[in-house]
Amino acid sequence: MNLQLIAYPQGTTEPLSYPTGEVILDLYKDEPIPLVLNVDDFTNIAEKATSHSKSFDIPGTKTNNLFFNHIYEITSDSNFNPHLKTKIIVKEDSIDIFSGYLQLNEIVNKGDEISYEITLFSEATNLKDTLSEKIFRDLDLSELNHTYDKNNIKNSWTGILDLDSALPSDSFAGSGTTTDVLKYPLVKFGGIGYAADTMFYMDRALNFKPFLNALYLTENIFRDAGYSFNSTFLNSVDFNKLYVDFNSGSVAGYVYVTGKDEAGGTYNTTLSNIDFTSALPATPPLSDYYDLSTDVFTAINNGYVECAINLEMISGGNMRLELHCSNTSNSSFNGVFPYTLVNGAVYDYSNTFLLKVDIGDTVEWKLKANSGTCQIDSTGNNYVSFGIAPALSININDILLTYKGDINQWDFFKGIVDMFNLVILQDDNNPTILTITPYNDWVDTGNLLDWTSKVDDTEIKYIPIDGLAREISFKLSEDSDDWITSNHSNPSDWRYGYNFNSNIEIADKDKEEIEVGVFSDTYVKYINDVAILPQIVNEPVDEAWENNLRILYDNGVRVLPSGFYNESAGYTDQFDWETEYLLFSAVNQFPITSTAKSYRFNSMQEQYSSIPVLNTLYNVYWSKYIDELYHKDTRIVELKVRLTAIDLSEFRFNDIILIKNRKYRVKKIDYKAGAMSKVELITIKDL
Repeated sequence: MNLQLIAYPQGTTEPLSYPTGEVILDLYKDEPIPLVLNVDDFTNIAEKATSHSKSFDIPGTKTNNLFFNHIYEITSDSNFNPHLKTKIIVKEDSIDIFSGYLQLNEIVNKGDEISYEITLFSEATNLKDTLSEKIFRDLDLSELNHTYDKNNIKNSWTGILDLDSALPSDSFAGSGTTTDVLKYPLVKFGGIGYAADTMFYMDRALNFKPFLNALYLTENIFRDAGYSFNSTFLNSVDFNKLYVDFNSGSVAGYVYVTGKDEAGGTYNTTLSNIDFTSALPATPPLSDYYDLSTDVFTAINNGYVECAINLEMISGGNMRLELHCSNTSNSSFNGVFPYTLVNGAVYDYSNTFLLKVDIGDTVEWKLKANSGTCQIDSTGNNYVSFGIAPALSININDILLTYKGDINQWDFFKGIVDMFNLVILQDDNNPTILTITPYNDWVDTGNLLDWTSKVDDTEIKYIPIDGLAREISFKLSEDSDDWITSNHSNPSDWRYGYNFNSNIEIADKDKEEIEVGVFSDTYVKYINDVAILPQIVNEPVDEAWENNLRILYDNGVRVLPSGFYNESAGYTDQFDWETEYLLFSAVNQFPITSTAKSYRFNSMQEQYSSIPVLNTLYNVYWSKYIDELYHKDTRIVELKVRLTAIDLSEFRFNDIILIKNRKYRVKKIDYKAGAMSKVELITIKDL
């Protein structure tokens, strides 16, 4: 056998030992490397299989000991780290037959003879291990920083969100200073109330939250892990219109700080801050914003502050009320806004002003008597409130520090894999480039290979498929805190899962579950028969909450069939008499037709349409797989085949194998160079 195990050092302190950057590790004489090659286990629905080797030993020669930096010497400070991945390539007759990484399992010292037990894993396994150690917060998405205002929210609807800076040349978000990878659909996270049948009120901070493009996230995750991918599916028009919510809680929301004067205060002719002696609770804490000892409000972020006041006065003369803000852009209010309260026995005053603030700016309400004294009525309803409007500048990395930041990157990508039943393969020339394809588009689309002459036909085993369940459940994860999940009249319908019943009598298990753990389904319905909106609420009131991740389709800008919506909070760029909005839903068409595709597992009729959607995740991406798996004629065929390095290099797992005019596809190959390989084939009804 001309077999070579080529390894690439982790970063040895002796670089001159490997002038070419690689080393050929010594193997035991005439002992093959036992490779297990598979990409689609077929019978294991819940987990995709990846190629690897069985564990095997290599000798403790001078070359190998140097490569492992004498790790066998317990007292030595070896530079080889068994917890890091070591790149390897297996060659046979100068042909690459395997690439991936090496894992050191154990070192055995027997009679002063050293041996190393190792296992080889493919790059697909490496990807999983790498992403499992990363969360969304590890990504740097600051290139998407932008101004959060009415104009830019609307710009996002048509893919021209205006960014703070030009995108770098290697960005997955496009080029220039605009992008379509971040959008603000109108979503009911809370805060939508009704004034009439044709009008509703929305709250910008509650209803316009950022959604990031699923392809953009995937591309950044792969690059950050040292990988890239080729995928017609992931680069398709439909997948590129899927967006993932990045609800950031109250970071972009109003926080009301309210102070009260319950004792009543007396003011003379010196202008001084109104003394509010107590305050209602606030989140974040009141002390972050308002100092009760000085009665000064301090902004802790850029944005707007909505300043409201209510005073009930007992006056012996005219009074002067002023609103002071340290930000000079509010010059119309800064001390030159004197509001003179007229003389009278009791006088009530109430008003609200919207000020622009930057971090550190202060706001104060001041009061004085023009002559003599004036007094706040101790029995009156006296208060001041400061509503912190969303920051003008949205820092995406700040959003990643909130609810969505702790989501595991592998869980996110595995959710995509499970939704669309994807197969992941290594590129022939570069193992860090992965080819990603739905099972239906991959299976049995390769070449026809005749292995008849290579088979040892003296012993062939035919084995019925085992591990089958009577029922398989396909579903997105239930969001237990979602108010609609627990209160919808048909909560089982809300989950929109699909149950496959096999009707077999002999099964290894009663039920198997395919759950897309990172994503939950989203109920989409009419709001007051005016607008169709996704519903992601945990209470029927305004409240920020940590919802499970959602994935929805961009249906584009829509015009309300009737009526309009207004914005309930005070902004200088208020949403008023709006008749257009960006619609996201779980279906790729609006209005829905018979050809529409759903991003739910079950066929159903959406609440806002009379047409049932049949092209579901199950029907499009899973039904062929399950039909083949449970067909009565599907079985495993075990036999021995004499395969060479050339056979292995030319073989692809979607190839169709011909043996005596019967077609099969390969499930698994146990390959040993220079020996008969044990091969598991699958009989498929459509071959």
